[in-house]
Amino acid sequence: HLGINDPHGMLAVAPQEWADLAVQHDRDDVDAIMISCTATRSWEAVAGIEAALGKPVLTSNSAMLWLAVRHLGVTESLPSCGSLGDRLSNGERCALQADLAAQPLR
Repeated sequence: HLGINDPHGMLAVAPQEWADLAVQHDRDDVDAIMISCTATRSWEAVAGIEAALGKPVLTSNSAMLWLAVRHLGVTESLPSCGSLGDRLSNGERCALQADLAAQPLR
């Protein structure tokens, strides 16, 4: 939708534009918003999008951070990852975490 084909262009998109796009493309049958691409400033817009839509927002960067710290055994809340950063804290585990825990690191 943005017509951008390089990381520098993606990085130039302001957080408010990500928020506007999320609101514009939201639908009632959508449970969460996913903003994919690590070369964005969308992370800065997560709290605002969640407040506007009442839905969790996941970005590529927040997902990577969440999984990395969970894999390391950190169970504290990650508020910078939005409402999903609060989930699975206090020792709860998801299926992906269990799968990763069963496999040795290489």
